[in-house]
Amino acid sequence: MDILETLQWIRRRDEVMLLRINGLFNILMILFGFWIILTCFLAVMWLKSRKEIREKDKEIAIMKNYGESYRSLVQSVRMRQHQFDNHLMALGGIYKTAGSVEELIRLQSLYCQGIKEENHYNRLLSAGSPILAGFLYSKIRMAEERGCVVEYLVNTTDSDRHIIPEYHTIEMLGILIDNAVEAVEAEDNRNLYVEILETAGRIKMTVSNTSVYISQAQILNFVKKGFSTKGEGRGLGLPFLTSLVNQYGGDLAVYNEEKDSVNWLVFSILITKEAASS
Repeated sequence: MDILETLQWIRRRDEVMLLRINGLFNILMILFGFWIILTCFLAVMWLKSRKEIREKDKEIAIMKNYGESYRSLVQSVRMRQHQFDNHLMALGGIYKTAGSVEELIRLQSLYCQGIKEENHYNRLLSAGSPILAGFLYSKIRMAEERGCVVEYLVNTTDSDRHIIPEYHTIEMLGILIDNAVEAVEAEDNRNLYVEILETAGRIKMTVSNTSVYISQAQILNFVKKGFSTKGEGRGLGLPFLTSLVNQYGGDLAVYNEEKDSVNWLVFSILITKEAASS
């Protein structure tokens, strides 16, 4: 009897010890789980912080670069404004050399067209953003120095609360403009068109260039890294552009459009406030 009681006592003791060990193990597992969750949370916060720092550094760099371009734009416009009185005098004096009313109208039209072409940067000042104006001034001048003819239309909100961060707008436009310039650089017809339309509810960016007709199959390949009709190694920014557009729930449309019997290849981005904030 004593031996049986002893064995039972030993058995109960072992069961209690096993329960205690299991309890301790469960506590350790719970603590380990909390530690894993905390570590993951801290890692995510660290990565998010690093991303925000990189984005802020990028924004500061863009503001610094294109802030200087904006100052150059303002200086250029002011210099041309000083010539305004001279232009008025020249226009007023054309009648002295014109042999007829038709000749006068023709000469004045030619002179006004020259003034318009000389001052085509002025409209950039109404872009609503010094940074965006400086960026476009820099890009348009770059394109013109490479033999391109650039037309543009810019209508943006004056509010500081843009639908997407301004530096991302500049990154998207930069990729499209650079690709368009490269596409026409070796062509005889080097025309580009840039359009930015922003309201309180949406922003639309369009960059197009004169081009041979591009098939739908080629258009679908544009977003593949390294593929481009302009040659190997070009078009590398398009996958990044696509990821940026997707980040804000936007749409990227690429299509051919005929204007005055000339084919244009159009890249158009549309981002709505509702999609960007979701």
